[in-house]
Amino acid sequence: MARPLSVLHVSSARTWRGGEQQLAYLYQQLEATRGIRQAIACAGGSELERTCRERGYRHVPVTRRGAVDPLFARGVARAAAGLGAEIVHAHDPHAHTASVLARALFRCQGPIAVHRRVDFGIKRDPFTRWKYDHPSVRRIVCVSEAIARILRPAIRDPARLRVVHDGVDLARFAGVAADGRLRREYGVPAGVPMIGNVSALADHKDYPTFVEVAARLTARGVAARFFAVGEGEERPAIEAAIRARGLGERVFLTGFRSDVPALLAELDVLLFPSKTEGLGSTVLDAFASGVPVVATAAGGIPELVVDGECGLLAPVRDVECLAERVARVLREPGLRARLVEGGRRRVERFSIGRMADEMGSVYEELLGGGQAAATSAS
Repeated sequence: MARPLSVLHVSSARTWRGGEQQLAYLYQQLEATRGIRQAIACAGGSELERTCRERGYRHVPVTRRGAVDPLFARGVARAAAGLGAEIVHAHDPHAHTASVLARALFRCQGPIAVHRRVDFGIKRDPFTRWKYDHPSVRRIVCVSEAIARILRPAIRDPARLRVVHDGVDLARFAGVAADGRLRREYGVPAGVPMIGNVSALADHKDYPTFVEVAARLTARGVAARFFAVGEGEERPAIEAAIRARGLGERVFLTGFRSDVPALLAELDVLLFPSKTEGLGSTVLDAFASGVPVVATAAGGIPELVVDGECGLLAPVRDVECLAERVARVLREPGLRARLVEGGRRRVERFSIGRMADEMGSVYEELLGGGQAAATSAS
């Protein structure tokens, strides 16, 4: 019997966001369905390290001090050697840097697959160009066609690009009923609609627009409450915007929550106003939870949301259009039911099983022809 394929996943993230959730989904699914031998090289003290310990994922904590950190790269090289990794899979930009440095400085072997989750162009400086065009980087996995279109003219060999959409674990949301915890915690009266977003408090998520939509709807007499579920560096600015608009009793920042399926089940609308978005896996979570979606047509979001069928789309930063579409969902029960049903059908195309199968095919490509070239190139 042939020995199982071995893959070292590399993550530099210290917090838990969508990319880390997708890495966890991929790890569990590859282990369950393909028997791939895996380990995760992760930042020491990170949320991912904590999750790996809790779930029993094979992992190697590595100290990370900066964006370009040779010591982190050395730790990645040692983790790869310890696993006997045939493929190194970098899941974020700093992990990409560390993986290429591990190859260049510490003789780390095997081809590299790089995940790209953001829908803006790569920098033009020599170091960034070097790490993207390094011969060991044999595949660049884009989570949307939108990202692939952006990268195609910017890299030396576009044939390395592959699109693998993110997935959602439908079992995580199946049978989860609203239990009223969010309504009780924040004192929301019965019958008052609850509108929310589940994403990091980051600039590209455009929470200022979220706050402005709340202000617009409130001014029109819509007695709703608005929830931002997540944490991030933009919290002070968002809190200031809430105060400036006098919405302290209408808009709430819940911080990071581990009970997202239960919280989503309570929402009447997911309001997802990103100004850039690689794909938007929160939309998939909403579909799985039976929550109607109002979102901007940023980045890869239109690859998930078919306007009028499983959600409503609006232009980026168009407060008026977003507010009008949220109001429509609240006042038109027939529209809401149609969007919920459309979302349930749509999400079936984005299972974690499909994602793992497609990533498995990428790994097979790497070892089916790219390995020798990658090994001899550095």
